[in-house]
Formats: sequence, structure tokens, C-alpha cells
Amino acid sequence: MIMDKIITIAVPTYNMEEYLERCLESLLIEDYSLLMNIEVLVINDGSKDCSLKIAHTYETRFPEVFRVIDKANGNWGSCINRAAKEAQGDYFLILDADDWLNTRELENFIKELKTKKEVDMYVYNCLLHNGKRKEPMFLTKMEVGKSYRISDIKAVWDCSFFIHCIALKTDIIRKIHLTEGISYCDVEISIYMFEYVKSFIIYDRLLYDYVVGRPGQSIEFESYIRNLSAIVIKKYYIGSRRPSFLFFRFIIRRIYCIRLPLWTFTLLRRYMKRYIMISHYGMAFATNLVSKYHI
Repeated sequence: MIMDKIITIAVPTYNMEEYLERCLESLLIEDYSLLMNIEVLVINDGSKDCSLKIAHTYETRFPEVFRVIDKANGNWGSCINRAAKEAQGDYFLILDADDWLNTRELENFIKELKTKKEVDMYVYNCLLHNGKRKEPMFLTKMEVGKSYRISDIKAVWDCSFFIHCIALKTDIIRKIHLTEGISYCDVEISIYMFEYVKSFIIYDRLLYDYVVGRPGQSIEFESYIRNLSAIVIKKYYIGSRRPSFLFFRFIIRRIYCIRLPLWTFTLLRRYMKRYIMISHYGMAFATNLVSKYHI
């Protein structure tokens, strides 16, 4: 008997043979009945290594849980678009193939989801792994376990909506078509979801283990700004009540998470001071960045 899926975990994968097994193994919770509530979609984005072979191994072992989607390379956004189309779970969580979930906390999270609280989004915490340093990501001072409306957010640091700290209703992720062929389009979700998300719950547990600074990761600031501005210029206006507030908060949070040099704060402060008061939904700010970096 096929059980209804409470959550879909999408794992976009490109040349991740070194990390994929650790990632997928972390999803194998001990309680079999709870495991059957999980759908794992491994989207192989045209990998040239053994990532696809590793993914098929888990699909063979647990066909009720794992499903492999093999596609031509289209970058991260195309993987999420495809996973959203295929997803059967009520909620949708994105797990990068070089990260992993805390298996015990995943089991607790599935139990939480089975309580059937009708909210659009769960916000949880994650543990940052930056070299030898491990620390929880700053999340919120809002009350844990309480359902909030988006309008309840009054200050910049009230809550984090970093993509690796949220599980969205699948119906919402389907409405957000991500830009394909560029990096960092996770920013799109963190901004555009506010057109649809009306309610959320704080689940302050360390569910996600997030790796930064590993060899091969692309976290250079100029690359980040180049891709970010492409997103903003393309479709920034979404009718949100406070898009500028969300946009600038996300940039600051991303810099904090990946520990970029202090000069990046100076650059942002210079441009934010000059443009944020006169920009219409942040367009002038993004346009100026495009000009500076010759995009």
C-alpha cells in the first residue's frame, strides 16, 4: 500500500559523488512507518561522475521513498522546477546534495507535520559547518510552536527565511517558476514566496546541516551579485507589500552566513544608503549593481 506523502525532499545533484551518499543516508529514519511518509526526489542535473549511479542505488533499496529524475544540465533552478512538478508531498523541502539533514530531527519533524497544522510554511533552524567551526544559524526570537501571519513580522531580525530553513507548501513552490541557467536563484524563492505565503510556524530545531566554504563552492561576492541582480531585474516587481525590506534583508543574511569579508558590508552600505530611499521596490539598487559589475 502506497502511503500519502507528507513531505517531498528535493535533492538537486550535479557531480556530487563525494557527498551524495552522506546526504541520502541522512534521510533514512528508523521508524519505517514515518519513513513511508517521505518522498525523496533526486534530480540528476546531467552529472558526469557517479552521482546518478549512487542515486539509483537508493531508489533500488527504497523504491517507495526515493525516485531518481535524470535530466540534461540546466542548473539549480531547473532541478527545483522539475521537482515541484513531480512532487507528491504536502510540503516541499530543498536539500542540496553536499548538505544533509539531522536524521533524528527529521523523524521529529515528520511527527510534527502529521499534526496537520494548516500553515503555508515551517521555519526551522540549521547548523552551519564552516571549516572546523560549527554553529547554529541565528533564527528568531519569535515564540516557538506558534502560528504567525506574515504581517506579524515587524523587524528585520524577527525571523530568517533562508531557503535552507524553510519547508513550503508544495502548491506554493509550484507557483514560483525559477530562472534557469543561473546560480543563486534560491534568492527567488526567498523573495517571491511572500506573494503566496500567509502563515508560518516556528520550529526551532536544528534540522538542516549546511556546509559553506567547501572546495568548489561558488560563493564569491561578485558572482553572487551578478546572478542576484539578473533575478531582480528580470522579475522583481511581485506586488508584495514590502519587497525592498525582504530583498535587502536576504542579502545581509547571505553575507552573514557565508562569512564574506567586511568590505562587502561597506559596499552594500554605500549603495543601500544612496539608493534604498529613492528606489522603487529596489530596482535602482539592482540597476546600479548591474552597471558597476558590467553585467
